[in-house]
Amino acid sequence: MTAATEATEVRFEALVALRHQGAHGRRLAVPSVLRPGGFAGRRRGHGLDINDVRPFADGDDLRHADAAATARTGRLHVRTFHEERDRAVLLVADFRRPMLWATRGRLRSVAAAEALASVGWRVIDAGGKVGLLVVREAGLDYVAVRARERTMMQIAGLLEESHARALDEARVAASGGVPGATEPLHVVLERAGRLVPRGGAIVCATGLDAPGDGFEAVVGTILRRRRLFVLMVRDPLEAAPPARRFAYFGDDGVILEGRFPGGSDARVTALGALGVTVRTVDTTAGAEVLDDLEVA
Repeated sequence: MTAATEATEVRFEALVALRHQGAHGRRLAVPSVLRPGGFAGRRRGHGLDINDVRPFADGDDLRHADAAATARTGRLHVRTFHEERDRAVLLVADFRRPMLWATRGRLRSVAAAEALASVGWRVIDAGGKVGLLVVREAGLDYVAVRARERTMMQIAGLLEESHARALDEARVAASGGVPGATEPLHVVLERAGRLVPRGGAIVCATGLDAPGDGFEAVVGTILRRRRLFVLMVRDPLEAAPPARRFAYFGDDGVILEGRFPGGSDARVTALGALGVTVRTVDTTAGAEVLDDLEVA
């Protein structure tokens, strides 16, 4: 396997090997409220899952009244809830056309796949559940959220296959003339929000290219019931863009000229203001920056 191949291809073996790399064998960081210690922290809210339906008692919240039980018995009943303890995480891999490039290190898409695999292994090893949604220029690939090592093996295999398809689709589009429009990222995230249960988490590895006009609204909707993490994949050219102007192809195939935008920091700030947890993943570095990421 050559260095060029490692930089441009997602390999199943490399994704599996990530399980044993990093701090403490990729152990998942446990949120502080769940850690044992001298002080017990109270989790926010009353939980999401219905635990029981019982007669109303003084102090109960009338917003939790159960209409069916009340009508059936003629006596006011309320629902009680418990906390969802499952760590359910959906990994979202952005393999759209804008991710298939690099100036140094790996393709942005390859870095995205490796970062997601690293997170996925940590979730599985901590007893959680994980799934995968891949967006390509010509379609989607999906693995349902499930537990066990076998699921991560399936995810690693699909990341390899989907990335190969994405590269093939890009080659065909390049040889056939003007490529089609890239699906906005907010459409992908909206779909992801329907695939992970309430109380779960979405971890999206992307360069935030073409977020779409509805991006902020979709993010707000997700954060009301789920947690959202963005692994911002960044090429060195984005971190320190040159001052000179470049010629490039626009989405409509027309040759344009302009300076390379260096707006990663502004995008990270904007996401943080929305309540999204953001980590930067450089194409020239490993996934060590994710060692303390709490995804569940």
